[in-house]
Amino acid sequence: MQTRHAALNIGDEPIKDIRFTWGGDYPRGRRHLEGWGTAVEVPAVLALLGKVVAGELTAERARALLGGLAEKVVLACDPEEADPVKRALARCFGDCDECAARKPEFGRRLGP
Repeated sequence: MQTRHAALNIGDEPIKDIRFTWGGDYPRGRRHLEGWGTAVEVPAVLALLGKVVAGELTAERARALLGGLAEKVVLACDPEEADPVKRALARCFGDCDECAARKPEFGRRLGP
């Protein structure tokens, strides 16, 4: 697992030293969503939501900022994630559409 830090300069008080981690075990069902493979500390998320409640930014903007930071963390920790083919391969657990379509071929190659 790797750790990265980021900051969000929003409103009067920036949210500094936000801790992200990358490389943990995450649910397969969300593997194609933005930010998959990253985690962020709850206090920073609550601070970000506090800025939404205070009207300093919209929920959409908060989501975009958090997703953008998560994507930067993913790419900093594993530059191969920038390549869509390598990203898909790294996130495949043998249950993607391509694997399902090629299952008969794999079966023939493996034999009885």
